[in-house]
Amino acid sequence: MKEGVKIICEAIKANNAIKFNNSIISKFKPREMKWREYDSSMNDFACTFFECLPKEYTKDLVDKYNNKDVKDIREKSTVFKKYIEETLSKTKNHDLVALELGGTGSKVFSEFKKGFFKKTLGVCLNDIRSPVYESMDLKRGHSVIMGDILKTGNDDVYSKIIKKFQGRKVDLIISRMMGPLCYYRNSPIIMENIIRKIFSILNENGIVFFQIYYIKDHEFNKKTHYEIDKFINTYLYNKNMKNVKIWAERIKKHFPMIEVQVSKGVVRIHKGIGAPQELPRVATLS
Repeated sequence: MKEGVKIICEAIKANNAIKFNNSIISKFKPREMKWREYDSSMNDFACTFFECLPKEYTKDLVDKYNNKDVKDIREKSTVFKKYIEETLSKTKNHDLVALELGGTGSKVFSEFKKGFFKKTLGVCLNDIRSPVYESMDLKRGHSVIMGDILKTGNDDVYSKIIKKFQGRKVDLIISRMMGPLCYYRNSPIIMENIIRKIFSILNENGIVFFQIYYIKDHEFNKKTHYEIDKFINTYLYNKNMKNVKIWAERIKKHFPMIEVQVSKGVVRIHKGIGAPQELPRVATLS
């Protein structure tokens, strides 16, 4: 047990010591009028997470395109939004709340039907919204807090989330950080800790969309994809995604009320009725 704790502590320490390459990050120019990954749209999220949607939602489109890549991003977006709204409409408490981790959430949450979410929240490293955007967000119950969700071993950001939602658990959590994931020390232990923490604040019948790796297929405009995806170590990607799939199978085996679907660099989790409030460590499952 002590050895396991030591490994976790070392992984956390190594991850938190990593510094972003400012010369590369500066190329992204995170200015409000040039928002791209900083404030992703429904189309962006749909493109990234389409392949981890339930097959009953994607089948018609996949058949239409003869099992090839679905080209029309608007069709993907419609299906993505439909799945979320139909699933969450079955939640007992209809005062739904939603959270984007690693982004402002301003754009995507504004694209759901009016009043669908009572409150929404975005968590990102820097809030660069102008007073005009802040005012627009405030009117529809949206706010932004600053925090680093990849800085493990520090629950401060989750305390802020819980306070913002007044203790209510979250119905939809989406995290699509794109390029910065290429600089993140993608330790399976660190990633499992983050997913377990996210799951613990998820409401019953809630949904999580979580991007584990960034690959250029996650953007619908392939001409503008980040060049930094070339830094991904293919061997480590395949190895770690294999571990994620093993984790998913073990979760489904022990907790059939939890729906887990893994695709290229992404995962979707649906916390069904009767699911445990927290996920156990994968090492305790066989």
